[in-house]
Amino acid sequence: MDLIIASIPVLITFAEFYCLKVLNALFNLCKINKRRQEQAAENGIIPHLMNFIMSDSPLKSHALPLLCDMAHASRNSREQLRAHGGLDVYLSLLDDVVWSVTALDSIAVCLAHDNDNHKVEQALLKKDAVQKLVKFFQCCPEQQFVHILEPFLKIITYELFSSFYSFIHYQLLSLTHEWQTIGQLNCEKMNYERKTSKLCRSSGTQTS
Repeated sequence: MDLIIASIPVLITFAEFYCLKVLNALFNLCKINKRRQEQAAENGIIPHLMNFIMSDSPLKSHALPLLCDMAHASRNSREQLRAHGGLDVYLSLLDDVVWSVTALDSIAVCLAHDNDNHKVEQALLKKDAVQKLVKFFQCCPEQQFVHILEPFLKIITYELFSSFYSFIHYQLLSLTHEWQTIGQLNCEKMNYERKTSKLCRSSGTQTS
């Protein structure tokens, strides 16, 4: 734990070579340990990761997996993400062919663990965020489209986002037969989960 605390200041004061070494070390320390991810977030790593990503630094590819994993770590790490504008970075990554699916999954996780103030939900309902989500689905390559349905399932279980289901179903019609069959199965699962979630909320119970 002390190594994580000591490593983060290096990202400010040292040259790119040393930052690369630190990012790789932090990635290995944090990848399978959510508590370490949380401690890294608590000690201020998120703004540095975002800076590497948004400035298109050569260190961007090393910062991206750490930032995307932060959504899965803990409530505190997600609060740190929200406070530093991490959701906006995830939305911007929807334009990145390599990282778009991972970013969408991070967005879905943040929404699924939204607090009572519904700040993530409110942020995603803003016009700019909705436009980015719609553009992403419209332009998503066929081979990639079926892979985004699972994280999208986590989003449309929220009543305010349920209207997207019809949009996704329409997009399936543009796929070739092979991908359409796979996508249709996932879409049916989405519809079942959406209806189940709505039923559970109306009855005051929670799904397992």
